[in-house]
Amino acid sequence: MNTKTLCLSILHFGEKSGYDIKKLCSDGYFKHFVEISLASIYPTLAKLEKEGLVTSRVEYQVGKPSRKIYALNEKGSENLNLQLQEPPSPDKHISEFLLLMKCCHLLAPERISKLIDERLAYYEKEISLIDECYDEFPEGELPAGSKFVLGYGHVVYKAVHDYVSSNRSMLETATGH
Repeated sequence: MNTKTLCLSILHFGEKSGYDIKKLCSDGYFKHFVEISLASIYPTLAKLEKEGLVTSRVEYQVGKPSRKIYALNEKGSENLNLQLQEPPSPDKHISEFLLLMKCCHLLAPERISKLIDERLAYYEKEISLIDECYDEFPEGELPAGSKFVLGYGHVVYKAVHDYVSSNRSMLETATGH
């Protein structure tokens, strides 16, 4: 998915600044979809505005610099719908943790145990954050797409957590393979 489609998708859910978009992609709900840099967001938003797909307004803040807030317009919504017809790229799972585990025979057992404990804590935190997203909506009002994505994320993190937890001894006892 390109930056254009991502920005339009996020703006579909409401007005945002470039910084807001970056936060959603690094720490928020959209962090599991694609990686994006702040350096690519602002030029993309400027291009979207030039193409007439989004509008912007300046929001003045007391004691802070003003910020530009972007909103999806009808033309942008139509463009987003066209882009969403494109087939998605295959999923990519990139994990530095897996590289370390691939090379576990080069690590001290204590280091492996520590890495596994930290990773299990990370999975538990992610599962908890997903569960908190359900609480943001009154009972029965979670949109179907959001419910599906949250459920998918919960199942994936839980399965990975359970696999790592159940198979940690395989790594902790590895020697010179």
